[in-house]
Amino acid sequence: MATPPTSLLHYTSLEAFFSMIKDVFDGKSDKLNVHLSNIRMMNDLGEYNLIMDKFLTNSKSKQIIRNQIEQIILNEGDIFVYSLMRSDKFRMGKIPMWKMYADNFKGVKLRFNYRDLNSYLSNQYHNHNYHLDECKYYSIDEINKIVVKYNNKLSNDKCNYDLINSLLNEVSFIKYKYWEYESEYRVAVRSNSVKFKLTPRGLVKYHELPIPISLLEEVQIGPSANLVTTKESLETIKRTLFKSAKFNISESKLLIN
Repeated sequence: MATPPTSLLHYTSLEAFFSMIKDVFDGKSDKLNVHLSNIRMMNDLGEYNLIMDKFLTNSKSKQIIRNQIEQIILNEGDIFVYSLMRSDKFRMGKIPMWKMYADNFKGVKLRFNYRDLNSYLSNQYHNHNYHLDECKYYSIDEINKIVVKYNNKLSNDKCNYDLINSLLNEVSFIKYKYWEYESEYRVAVRSNSVKFKLTPRGLVKYHELPIPISLLEEVQIGPSANLVTTKESLETIKRTLFKSAKFNISESKLLIN
């Protein structure tokens, strides 16, 4: 088993971070408002679709299995995830992460202590079974073998509840080998407790996870951000929340031409 990381990183836009911290700043809460994305609406949709489509295609009774999957999702909830990156293995991925997820280098990088975050998720939320774990990276051939493994255990004359649940839990942490440089961890949950928000992609559903602001160790300003205004905003937030916000403010040293 791999050695657990010391900390986990999340890249995001400045606007998203301000939305995350708004209730804390307004004095309504001491927790960040973190949005977990529906896995069926993420950029990782390819992995999910590939596995589930192959699973159904290889099933002898496709419609029966499809109905069972939909019923399980209805009962247990859809999959929602929050992506973080392992800091001690994260070198090659710095530039694409800043570009893709942090508003084209103008956003921020958040750092959380792994042990504290994992302990909080394990102990505080008994109504939801949150799971923090590292993603597994597979080639297409390896993904095909996973599908075959589950298909070989399928029954056509009885409910495959436990088997399908196991597949849905496993697919929550599967990514293509191409993305291995990201060293991604995920907070995953199956939940029917959802909200909706308008985005450029349309109306999307999300699961709301409150995380104590005390678990946030660092906010790093992106290499192309407006350093003066961003740093001033973060320092104002920290002064206002001096009792609960202990995070450090730093500046990225990444050089962008």
